[in-house]
Amino acid sequence: FVTIYAHNLENLVKVGDAIDAGTVIASVGRSGRATAHHLHFEIRQGGMVYNPLFLLPRRDLVMAGAGEMPEPDEDDEDE
Repeated sequence: FVTIYAHNLENLVKVGDAIDAGTVIASVGRSGRATAHHLHFEIRQGGMVYNPLFLLPRRDLVMAGAGEMPEPDEDDEDE
């Protein structure tokens, strides 16, 4: 599997970097023809593109304002 993250304002890691769950990897931007700040995220395998909603476990929605990151839930630390 390969994950794709697009429209970033700034990438904070490089391809091949080892990261842990919860690591901030980029800041959201609006590059290309995007008219609003957002994240384009997809999962690919063998030339096929998959909607991440069908492959990743359901999580509660967490929204953070610019420059804010929510504290991880104690239950999530081992995931």
